[in-house]
Amino acid sequence: MIQTYFNALKRVFSTGTYNLVGILIAVLFFLLFLGVSQITIIGEVASIESTFFEKISLMWTILYTSFTQMSGGGMVYLILLSLLAGLQGTLLVFIIRQRASASGALSRGIWGMILGMVGIGCSACGSVLFVTILSLFIGTGNALALFTQWGLVIGIGGIGVLLYAISYTLRVIEKPAVCM
Repeated sequence: MIQTYFNALKRVFSTGTYNLVGILIAVLFFLLFLGVSQITIIGEVASIESTFFEKISLMWTILYTSFTQMSGGGMVYLILLSLLAGLQGTLLVFIIRQRASASGALSRGIWGMILGMVGIGCSACGSVLFVTILSLFIGTGNALALFTQWGLVIGIGGIGVLLYAISYTLRVIEKPAVCM
């Protein structure tokens, strides 16, 4: 089974185009995951009166500072989630370009990325994205208590779902399109 995974990875990444696609998707997801916690500040920066390059410079500084203020585990988690999302995205692009049925792989990959986003945050405040949404229904204190205790577990679950989606997608790539 591991040989199947290696064969599929060789097939996908033998072309330089897919390497570039993987890097771009990973960087975009890294910036997306990092920016989720700073969305309010980024929105404020976007609305100020200044040049485009000054806004980009200030947003970059905010994202960089946000990353450097994370714990070591948070950095590893964010980088791992971004790399896995980039890998899954590249595999899906390959499948779609090969005109294979990607519906199962696509839905699993999206769920893995969504669950991974649930775990983004720090251990003090839990998940930024879902605490905000959940606090509308159960109150901020209860939402913080829930995600402070379970945010890491949910995030690791998201990585697990993403790993399963990647393995499923690799098997789809190696499976022949027609039964023999």
